[in-house]
Amino acid sequence: MDGLKCLLSDRRVLLLGTIQALFESVIYIFIFLWTPVLDPYNPPLGIVFSSFMAASMVGSSLYRIATSKKYHLQPMHILSLSVLMVFFSLFMLTFSTNPGQENPSESFLAFLLIELSCGLYFPSMGFLRQKVIPEKDQAGVMHWFRVPLNLLACLGLLILHDSDYKTGTRNMFTICSVMMVMALLAVVSLFTVVRNNAELRMPSPRGQNEVSSPEL
Repeated sequence: MDGLKCLLSDRRVLLLGTIQALFESVIYIFIFLWTPVLDPYNPPLGIVFSSFMAASMVGSSLYRIATSKKYHLQPMHILSLSVLMVFFSLFMLTFSTNPGQENPSESFLAFLLIELSCGLYFPSMGFLRQKVIPEKDQAGVMHWFRVPLNLLACLGLLILHDSDYKTGTRNMFTICSVMMVMALLAVVSLFTVVRNNAELRMPSPRGQNEVSSPEL
């Protein structure tokens, strides 16, 4: 119960959990949907999956570059960007999966953007979780994070199962777009809460140099 108390007592933890539940439940739903969306057009699914993994790896590399001394972007900014990119990808998918007007190339591009966003999201979320959640409460808080995450993913798949295949897929992407709008609102709220919190920033190269340089 300590994890639940930490979750409810700290608004930063609650907002971070909301973002994780919404974002990762959408990713779970995407994992179930990409094959039925692309499979009718007979693509080489192995190459498609390899492309997804490559896009995710590119996203992780971009995160390292963005947070390097040269560019010095903050994980909070990258998290915001990743959520925005997934929303844009899902918005594309609501049009590219429209029954009678399907566009598999556009759908594939949107899926690649989602995987690229995952490569940006997971390291930035990991950094923020480490800073926001006390170490002794991390296991308990993560347990409670997964409850709404799994409920949202299961609910989405149940809705999809009970609907017509083609219209259901498009409607599911629409629902996921709405969920990402909610995640964006949570990101904005979190940004407002922590914008003056130095603990959630990566140390600046100038600050590092000042600390490491000997006094004259």
